[in-house]
Amino acid sequence: MTMGPTSDVDGRGTVWWLHPAVLLLGLPGLTLALSIMFSDQDYRRLWGTPRVLEPSLVALMATGLLACIAGVLVAQVRAAGTVRAPAGGDVTTLLHRGAVVFLVLALLGNVFLLASAAASGMLTLEALTGQRGGEKVPTVPGVTTLTQFGIANVVVATYLLRTASLRTSRRRVLLGGIVALIVLSLVRAALNAERLATLEVVIPALVVLCLTSRPRSRERRVLSLAPLALVPGVFGIFALFEFGRSWQYYSTVRDVDFGTFIVERFAAYYVTAYNNSAIYLAHGPHPPVPYSLLEFVWQLPGVSQVGLYPLLTGVDPESEAYRLLLVHHGNPEFNNPGGVGLPFLDLGPVGGVLFFLVAGLVIGRLHARATSGMTATLSYPLLVLTIVELPRYLWICQGRAFPAAAGLLVLGLLADRVRRNTPAPFRAVAPREGVVA
Repeated sequence: MTMGPTSDVDGRGTVWWLHPAVLLLGLPGLTLALSIMFSDQDYRRLWGTPRVLEPSLVALMATGLLACIAGVLVAQVRAAGTVRAPAGGDVTTLLHRGAVVFLVLALLGNVFLLASAAASGMLTLEALTGQRGGEKVPTVPGVTTLTQFGIANVVVATYLLRTASLRTSRRRVLLGGIVALIVLSLVRAALNAERLATLEVVIPALVVLCLTSRPRSRERRVLSLAPLALVPGVFGIFALFEFGRSWQYYSTVRDVDFGTFIVERFAAYYVTAYNNSAIYLAHGPHPPVPYSLLEFVWQLPGVSQVGLYPLLTGVDPESEAYRLLLVHHGNPEFNNPGGVGLPFLDLGPVGGVLFFLVAGLVIGRLHARATSGMTATLSYPLLVLTIVELPRYLWICQGRAFPAAAGLLVLGLLADRVRRNTPAPFRAVAPREGVVA
């Protein structure tokens, strides 16, 4: 008989760097501070854009991050006394079926993407080494998006491999699926200059490893040091991709060594994102209805084709007018909108701060239950990925996040329902002295 997950880890916590307050102070906090350290002259010289980002806007964004951290801390204090439902019940079958469905959908999406690449003549060594000048593989909305179910598969499969007693054949399928999806993500990253495709599967898998590690174990101690390897690793992957892309051009027009170029280029993706937020806030029309925060809705198959947002509001955020904002006030080569600034663009100063406060309450609640409730366990890795990418954009609000987020949310809710409705297994208790058994 297939056994259920053996890891029910109520109240045991996880590694220190997975705490949302640490994550928020980490990459978003540090990069926001970095963005204000460069002068207008530095922005123009290094990245070809004037510095529109003013200290007052940096203070507003910092207030948003602090509000998010405050929400996290409040949620965790309130959740400290929460009585969690027992883990009785076998949810392995449900989770395994979900993992297989996610894997099939992800592989199907990758097949369509590779077919599109072959049909457009991009499935070549030249394209895989990033020498096609930024040309991307044509996509089919609603079909090639299926590749994003790979994120959901990696989360569930990693959890099962870590916590459940499975037949050898099932373990091989789950492990083989993870390896295949990582390899395919590297291919997508090369074809579309889409490094995020690899981070989307690697980071959630690492988070699940941490959530399922045992306290005071050697593994936990090693995982607590993961940032020491993860940060240089991400930088190394970035440098590898940039060597095949940007460096081939800039090495001919700039007198700079590769090391200096990569450091400047790496900083550019974060610093210019905050500056782009300032450009949109200063020069772009504010959307009458939130667009960026509900981007996954406006990008749903069918919804995007009919242009529902422009029909409802009379404003088209994807129009050429919005793209020209970076042409006139920034540098279109660096087009990340900046995730910390988007809530203020959609909701205004007060609404943006309130958004971050509510987001912190949700994130804090899920983190507090990330080692006990299945919904939180499966969802929290995506929130970690969102915080990591927050300086550049709001990942969880994008259309590319919707398949994985929706799939994991539904599967987590179903698994929690099974656990609640299944009696905990009977455990024999030795009788106390003087009591007849």
